[in-house]
Amino acid sequence: DFVSTHEHPTDPPGPQTRNFFGDVLRKTRSIVGTDLPLYYTEYDDGYNDATSYAAAFAVFQAYRGNNVVDALSWWPFSDLFEEAGLYPEPFNNEWLPVAGLQNVYGIPKPSYRAFQLLRWSGDKLVSTIPDFLYYDTVGVFAVTGNNTSIFIVNWNVKNKPIQNEDTRILVSDLKSPKELKVIVYRIDEIHANAYPTWEAMGKPFYLLDPQVRLLKKSSELVPEEIEFDIVSDDSISFVISIPPNSLVNAVVLSK
Repeated sequence: DFVSTHEHPTDPPGPQTRNFFGDVLRKTRSIVGTDLPLYYTEYDDGYNDATSYAAAFAVFQAYRGNNVVDALSWWPFSDLFEEAGLYPEPFNNEWLPVAGLQNVYGIPKPSYRAFQLLRWSGDKLVSTIPDFLYYDTVGVFAVTGNNTSIFIVNWNVKNKPIQNEDTRILVSDLKSPKELKVIVYRIDEIHANAYPTWEAMGKPFYLLDPQVRLLKKSSELVPEEIEFDIVSDDSISFVISIPPNSLVNAVVLSK
């Protein structure tokens, strides 16, 4: 036996705080109890957003849903979905009826890249302070299993206060800091995001093959090595500047 349900953040009464979705998951778990698996087999950001907003939402909720639900399944994988009719445009700056991780041309959206980073990161959460919800919009958590992977998420619900933030990260319990490097992946308005490139093309309704290739290239995650300070024999620190409704994945690994 199991319980399966759906939840979209724009369902009534709609998003009010950035904690609302996680609070719904916890309320459902309290009703279901701890003996049955709880599967959310349909959810998304609620706005079918092709920008980094959806990516930041996805990572934020993945952390908040950990140890609360047994599965969170994004709806759907592709914009090629027939329920409300098929739409040929590659993107829409207003609204499409589906929030596919890829568009109709198979071009990954920022939300797709967010799940890609989660997949790369590992499977064991490590201790992180302060609490993920301590700050108004910025949350940090870390995962091991594939190096040390740190997620910095700057996200708030639509039309709520948010701004660019500079975040200092301190990583401890490391071996030989001098032998390490820090690689950063960014998902924001200019990184891992094909939408601005499509806008710069003049928002073509139909795409030619060279345009598809360029847009796929614009969507790729690009590694960037950053400088860091060695704080002690087992600790390093670095500063991450993160725009509104975006995310950064910093990976600490051996040279």
